Amino acid sequence: MAIGMSVKNFNYELQRDYLWEVILPDIGGAPGIDVGQLVQSVRFGDYNVEEVRRIYYGGFRKGYVGFFEIPSITLSILGTVPDTAVSYFRTWKSLMISNSGLFYPKTNYARDVYMTLLDQGGNAVLKFKAQGVFPTTFPAYDLSYESGKVVQHEVTLNVDMLEIR
Repeated sequence: MAIGMSVKNFNYELQRDYLWEVILPDIGGAPGIDVGQLVQSVRFGDYNVEEVRRIYYGGFRKGYVGFFEIPSITLSILGTVPDTAVSYFRTWKSLMISNSGLFYPKTNYARDVYMTLLDQGGNAVLKFKAQGVFPTTFPAYDLSYESGKVVQHEVTLNVDMLEIR
């Protein structure tokens, strides 16, 4: 079936890749909703099998599930003046490590992030709760006189667990 064709006689509609929202946590007084509204794209996934264990039976081999791994969340965020995202993630980093280089306990910086898929009417159809989230990369600048585009920051977030509701 070609993309864009209507699906007949089914009790569902096709999910659009632009109908979603990300709800980031409030960090040290910085409202996550301000940065969440600037997110232009988000990439995340469910658990994947990290490795397949192999056992041999005579001349045959069988695979068994090994450890599962959950991928990181990747956000593409618009830059603003003043730069809301940079300030937000700088504040989050300050909850992870002190100015003298000492690490804080994970309970100090790990938060929950929510992603929601919406139908064409704006109703929530699938909700995700990412737990134990903290940034592993921070906003960086890729500037050029040649492009003239709006600045975008790519940020990667660790995820400990993903709950699908």
